[in-house]
Amino acid sequence: MRSRVPQCPREDRRGEAGEGCIHVPLLHCPQQDVDRPERDSSFHEDRVARCDSPLRGLHRQPEKRKDIAEEVSQEMNKLPSDDVAYLMAALIFMGEGDIENALRVFHMSESLECIAGSIQCLLKLDRADLATKELRKMQEIDEDATLSQLALAWCNMYVGKDKLNDAFYIYQEMMDKYGANPTLLVSQASCLIQQEKYAEAEKLLMDAQQRDAHNAEVLVNLVACSQFLGKPTEVTNRYMKQLITEFPHHSWSIDYAAKEKLFERVVLETSA
Repeated sequence: MRSRVPQCPREDRRGEAGEGCIHVPLLHCPQQDVDRPERDSSFHEDRVARCDSPLRGLHRQPEKRKDIAEEVSQEMNKLPSDDVAYLMAALIFMGEGDIENALRVFHMSESLECIAGSIQCLLKLDRADLATKELRKMQEIDEDATLSQLALAWCNMYVGKDKLNDAFYIYQEMMDKYGANPTLLVSQASCLIQQEKYAEAEKLLMDAQQRDAHNAEVLVNLVACSQFLGKPTEVTNRYMKQLITEFPHHSWSIDYAAKEKLFERVVLETSA
């Protein structure tokens, strides 16, 4: 079972990466709307309509995933020339597993955020050669930027073997600079899992879970660790139940549900 790596760590207010996601620059919206306490749907729709396109992209993400992905797909040629709009549209496609369209949108921008996103897509497609070319672009723009360092760590983790140590220490340097958080701890744990250092990985994951008890990537990696360490079945099942219940749209949960259906079908076919 492969471990999973979250996207990027938290950085300070001047930093380049937000916790658990690729950095989105500060967005602008009428301040009186932001400060208003109303939460009804009419207020929400009015606020989104009056805000600029990047913020509308942010509001699109949480709800009606498939409908939103289709809407964005239809608007591909109408996207404003805005790095945030490109970023949010591509992330929506990534969330739906549409890597081809995500890559197409990421390539519309030369921002570090979008290049980093394209690297993630290419690694998902097992195109480490193309991901490395994109990494060089980032390094030419700003080799010391947090996203550039993260992208280097992602590529190192894909290569594996000795490069896993390099990735581990990149994450450690970020912890030393910005402090530990669940995203960095899970990233380090994933390096250790690939090195078969399961007990050490579990310690980092337990630390991450104490910091965030409802983190999907922590749970996915705890499932992997508990199986590798031969933990009691109820331990693994507890992590799996929480993951499926709290994160039904997570790629792990979707894949697990598909395999359950496949197993049930095979059982029916063999018993017929």
